[in-house]
Amino acid sequence: MRYVLGLLVSLFIVFVRQGGLSGIKLGMDLAGGVRLTYLIDYSKYDAQYTDANELAAAKKNARDIITVQIDDRISQLGVSNYDATTQLIDGKEYMVIELGWVPDIEAAKNIIGKTVELEFGLENDVIDAAAVASERQALAESLLQQATEGVSLEQLGSTNGSKGVSYLSLSGTLSQMPTLYQESDILDTLATGTLSTTIAAGLFQDYPDELAQYGYADQSGYTITYLVDRAVQETNSYDSAAFLAQVPDATLVTITNPTNIQTGTAYYADGKLVYPMEAVLPNQSGYNLEIYRTDTMIDGVTDQIDAGTITGGIATVYNGWLAADQVALAVPGFTYTPGQTWTTVAAGSGATLVKITDTKTTDQTLFEQYEYTTDEATANTLLDALTHPTIYTVEALFVADTQPWKAATDPQSGDILNGAFFEYAAVGSTQFGEPSVNITFNDAGKQIFCNITAANVNKQMAIFVGGELKTNPVINEKICGGQTQITGSFTREEATQLARDLNEGALPAPLMLVQEEKVSPTLGIQALNHILWAGLIGIVAIALYMTLVYGWRWALISVAILVAFIIFLFAGLKIIGAVLGLSGLAAIILSLGMSVDATILVYERIIENHHNGQSLRDSIIDAHKQAWSAVRDGNLSTGMIALLLVFMGVNIFKWFGTMMVLNIVVVLALLYPLIKILTLKFIHKTK
Repeated sequence: MRYVLGLLVSLFIVFVRQGGLSGIKLGMDLAGGVRLTYLIDYSKYDAQYTDANELAAAKKNARDIITVQIDDRISQLGVSNYDATTQLIDGKEYMVIELGWVPDIEAAKNIIGKTVELEFGLENDVIDAAAVASERQALAESLLQQATEGVSLEQLGSTNGSKGVSYLSLSGTLSQMPTLYQESDILDTLATGTLSTTIAAGLFQDYPDELAQYGYADQSGYTITYLVDRAVQETNSYDSAAFLAQVPDATLVTITNPTNIQTGTAYYADGKLVYPMEAVLPNQSGYNLEIYRTDTMIDGVTDQIDAGTITGGIATVYNGWLAADQVALAVPGFTYTPGQTWTTVAAGSGATLVKITDTKTTDQTLFEQYEYTTDEATANTLLDALTHPTIYTVEALFVADTQPWKAATDPQSGDILNGAFFEYAAVGSTQFGEPSVNITFNDAGKQIFCNITAANVNKQMAIFVGGELKTNPVINEKICGGQTQITGSFTREEATQLARDLNEGALPAPLMLVQEEKVSPTLGIQALNHILWAGLIGIVAIALYMTLVYGWRWALISVAILVAFIIFLFAGLKIIGAVLGLSGLAAIILSLGMSVDATILVYERIIENHHNGQSLRDSIIDAHKQAWSAVRDGNLSTGMIALLLVFMGVNIFKWFGTMMVLNIVVVLALLYPLIKILTLKFIHKTK
C-alpha cells in the first residue's frame, strides 16, 4: 500500500511541476497544422531484386533509413510537435507526417520530401521501334496511375527526367499551346481542376520545316494533361499567331514591306481586316538569333541543340530578332564575328550560348502586313474573339516516344546502377583544379560500376541528379576502384551543396507527395470544448448515480477516483511524451466509464460480502481480490483491440488505440489499488 501511495504521490508531483495541463503536447487536430502523405517509391528495388526475401529486406532497410532521415529533416524546421509513421495501403507504403504549425509550409514540404535521386544512363542503342514504343507507353501509363493517386505532375517530371519525361507548365491561348491541344478538344472537354483520365498519344509539338535547320524537331510521344484553369480574359495585346488562328488561310493576303504601315492591333478598313506587323528593327542593324542558358557546361551542347536532341540542363532564353544594342544588354560580353554561327559567353557557373541564324543591316526593312477581305460584322466578331481570348493554364507531363539514354545496367548481373548502391559523396578537384563531386559506391556498386564501364569504353555515360542531367562524359577506360567524379564547371559552393544534398538528402527511395491536408485549430478547439463539456457532464452524472445507488461517501470516492485517473493519465502523457489529440480525448472520456466499472464491481462485491456476514474490513479486502479477475480480463480484452489499432490502424486510430492502452495501464496499475486504499480509509473507518 505504501508503494502504491508513493507512486501516486510521485506522479502527482511530476504533473504539477511540469505545468499541469498546460504542458501537454497537443495533436494537430487541436493545435492546427498540416498532414503530408508521401508515397514511398520502391520501383527501383522491384526492378533490381527478384528474390522476394531479398526484396523485403531491402525495402525494410530503406524504410528504416527514411524514417531516421525524415526525423533529421523535421528537426531542421524546429518543430517538436510532429509525428511520422509508415502505413501500408493497397499494397503500397506511405509515409504520413503530421506537423504542428510551421512558419513556411512550402519550405517544410521541400525539406521533408527532398529527393536527390542519383541515376546513371548509357547511350540508348535500342533499334526495335515496336519494343521502344511499348516500353514508353507502359511508362506513361505508370505515371498516369501515380498522378491519379495524387502525385503531382511536377514531381513525376523531376524524378523521371532521366527517362525522357518532361514537365511543362503552360499558359496562353489555344494558338499558343502545343500542337496536340490545337488539333484536339482536350482543353475544352477537360473540367477545370481535373486530370486527364487517358493518355494522349501522338504529336505533341509540330515545328515548321524551316526551323529544322535551327535544331527544332517535332516531338511525338505520350501526354498527360492537368487543366489548372480555363477563363476568358479581356486584352488589347495579341500576337500574329492569335490573329492567324482566327482567319481562314485561303482568304489571307500577306504584304511584305507595305508603305505607310500602322503598328498596333488589328483593325477594319476598306473592306479588309488588317493586322500590321510592327517593324522589328527599324533603321538598326540586328540579328536573328537563339539564346540558350546552361547552368553547367555540358559536353557537346551545341551539337545537341543543332541535332534537336536536348536532354536537359539547357534553357531557351530567346528566339527571334534583336537589335545590336538589345543583344548587348541581353548577353553582356557578346561579340559577333561575320560568318560565325555559335558564340559562347561565360556567365557565372555556366554559360550563355548564342546561335546566329541571320543578320540585318540598317538599310533593310522587316515588315509584314496581313489582310483579310471580309464584311464589317465578321471583322467585328473576329476582333471580339481576339480581344476576349480563352486563356488556358495547363500542366502537362510529356513522355517522348524515344529516349536518348537508357539505365546503366550491369551486363553480367543485370543490376541497375543507381542511388541504391551509393555510399557517400565528397567535394574534390579535377586535374585542372576545378571543383568536382566525387562519388563512392558500396561494395556491390563497385563491381557493377566496373562491369558497366568495361563494357562501354568510348561511349558516353550520363549522370543525373534529381532527374537533371549534370554531365555526360565519355568513358575512356574501365573504372574498378568504386569511385567516379561529377564535373560541370561547379563553383566550390555549388560542389559543396551538391555533395551535401547527396549525403543528407538522397533518400534510398523517393518520396512522392500525394496528399496535403491543412487543419485549422478552430475546429479542434470547438471539438475540444464539446468533449470537455461531455466529460464534465459525465462526471456529474456518475456522481449523481453513485449517490443515489450507494450513498454520498461511496459517490465521493468514485469522483476522487475519476479525478485521480485524469491526473495520473496526464502525468503519464508527459512522461512518455505522447501527443494528445481529439481521438485521444475521446478515448479518455470512454475510459472514465471503464474506471467507474471497476469501482462498481468492487462496491458490489463489498456489499455482497458484508451481507454474508463478513466484517466491513474483510469485505473490502476480499472484494478487491474477487473483482480483480473481472476487471483485469475486461480491460485486457479491450487492450487487445487497442493494440490492433496501434499497429494496424491509420494515424487517427493509432492515437485512439495508444490512449486506450495508456488508460488501461493507469486503471490496472494505479486506480484499482487506489480503490482499495480509499474504501478502507473512508468506508471502513466511518462505519
